Amino acid sequence: MALVDITKQKKIERRLQKSIDQTKKANKAKSEFMASMSHELRTPLNSILGFSEVMSGEHMGPMGNYQYVEYAMNIHRSGQHLLEMVNDILDIERIESGTFGLKMQDIIVPNLLEECHRLLYQKADDKEITFSFKMKDRLPLLHADRHAIIQILLNLLSNAIKFTNSGGKVDLVVKATKFKYTFMVVDTGIGISPERLPHITDPFIRHESNPHKAQEGVGLSLAITNSLVKLHYGRMIIESALNVGTTVTVTLPNSN
Repeated sequence: MALVDITKQKKIERRLQKSIDQTKKANKAKSEFMASMSHELRTPLNSILGFSEVMSGEHMGPMGNYQYVEYAMNIHRSGQHLLEMVNDILDIERIESGTFGLKMQDIIVPNLLEECHRLLYQKADDKEITFSFKMKDRLPLLHADRHAIIQILLNLLSNAIKFTNSGGKVDLVVKATKFKYTFMVVDTGIGISPERLPHITDPFIRHESNPHKAQEGVGLSLAITNSLVKLHYGRMIIESALNVGTTVTVTLPNSN
């Protein structure tokens, strides 16, 4: 009887190992496919972006009709948006496959925040949104991956601006101690419905409360943000109410 049990156990172990090997092989094939597609998509996209920028700026001379300039600008915006989508998909794939490595360094946070503000101020101003950062005069150094932290903040602030109507507010509140950093993005936007909130960081889930309202993107920015926070052993909490606004709190440990 014991011999039969051992034989069954070995068969189960062999099946399990075969399943693990097949999963690894499939993940490797997916990663290779995504890397290949990245190159294949970026090459024509760079041409679209480059030529449409030349056309919209009329660098080779007047186009003769302003509508053509407007069309070229639309092509450029659409190409830029498509490139961002490709980059988002590649980022989530790298994070999920464990190939997204962090380069930890000491960061001067006010300099990083100034960069984020410079990149997003015009977008907020175009919508007549009050856009402000609130922090102490002196903040300790943050030990983290600089590129990842910028991506976290840009994703959260961009979402807040996108889902806040004209005349609303978007604030970034920064608090810090020697051992912990807290970033809070607070908006007066459309909010997130209670049934969507638990799944809002799942890949490919949009946080749009109105199903008839067209939205950009494939719903990856919050998934990427949450994954980058977790890579830093941090935590992201989202609180929201429809037609009131959303508060996203990111807490990161801060130690060398």
